[in-house]
Amino acid sequence: MEITVREMKQDDVEAAAAIFFESFNSFNASVGLAPEWPNLEFCRNVILGFIEHPGYKAFVALDGKGRVIGSNFLEFHDSVAAPGPISVEAGEQNRGAGRLLMLASIDCAWALGKTSIRGVQVT
Repeated sequence: MEITVREMKQDDVEAAAAIFFESFNSFNASVGLAPEWPNLEFCRNVILGFIEHPGYKAFVALDGKGRVIGSNFLEFHDSVAAPGPISVEAGEQNRGAGRLLMLASIDCAWALGKTSIRGVQVT
């Protein structure tokens, strides 16, 4: 299956938010943690905040049919860039989408002239 990555568009927010919500909350449940996000609307607003903020870039992974299967974000301030949070639809994991999303974020950070990339832990 071919996976492509591009910058997120407004039309991608609904699909990205659903994956974001499900992936984080199902993982947290699997390890006995409280849900990461209270509801889907909260996730929509988080993602909208990312794509509308000038200090962030947002990316989506698309399957061969153009369907959103994951997302990643890049925060950049001063000389530092921080990728994440990253999420990939459960049925699409282990096929390379997460790797491609992270590589797109890293490439973007270097293109923006950032000299340091640091991981972000949400939970």
